[in-house]
Amino acid sequence: MRAAVEAHPQIHIEDTPQFYDMEVFNRSVQTGHLLMSLDCWTEVHPSLVTLPVDWNFTIPYGLLYQLRPGADVARFVALVRGDGPA
Repeated sequence: MRAAVEAHPQIHIEDTPQFYDMEVFNRSVQTGHLLMSLDCWTEVHPSLVTLPVDWNFTIPYGLLYQLRPGADVARFVALVRGDGPA
């Protein structure tokens, strides 16, 4: 996605921290800059509006769990990996 945006020199990209927090959203409101975001942040700030887009880009997701997970989590992870019974 970044390469597609960078192909337009009239667009200036300002990087944010790796993880969004309220400071990122407040800065977007204060500066009037656009913020590329995920659907899960739709209701995060009362002064921001989300416009859903249908672009041909994907974002990788994954599972985050304890180094030594409990039995239920371990079974679920095994199923996701394809290591366990269906």
